[in-house]
Amino acid sequence: VLLAFKPGRFFYELSKISGHRESTLRSAYNRAHRRGLIEQNAKSYPRLTKKGRIEAAPFVSHKLSHRGKLLVIFDIPENKASLRRELRTLLKRLGFVQVQLSVWVTDMDYRTVIIDAVTELELEGYVEFYEAARLFPV
Repeated sequence: VLLAFKPGRFFYELSKISGHRESTLRSAYNRAHRRGLIEQNAKSYPRLTKKGRIEAAPFVSHKLSHRGKLLVIFDIPENKASLRRELRTLLKRLGFVQVQLSVWVTDMDYRTVIIDAVTELELEGYVEFYEAARLFPV
């Protein structure tokens, strides 16, 4: 709320807490805004965009419980090869491990991020993901 109504105070207090200079924090905020990670207009609070949530996911997600794994499987046609590369790049950045060519797995809960990315890339008919548990070997 401070960022929306009193940005000067927000950056001042954040610099006290974080130990970073106010100018550094303002620059980081402005850079994120230019990159489309944050959106804000005169009538709204700043908020993360879908792209921003994808960028922030590695820092805010949690492990799945009970040895759970998130499994992403895709079969994307050759005429969408650039979108396939984008998806693979995202999976790598999130720390997924490649099990087979188009099968990736992680123990982190990235459900929302994957849904947002698949929707934004318009790959709904080509990507499936599951929450599973490894049964053997334990």
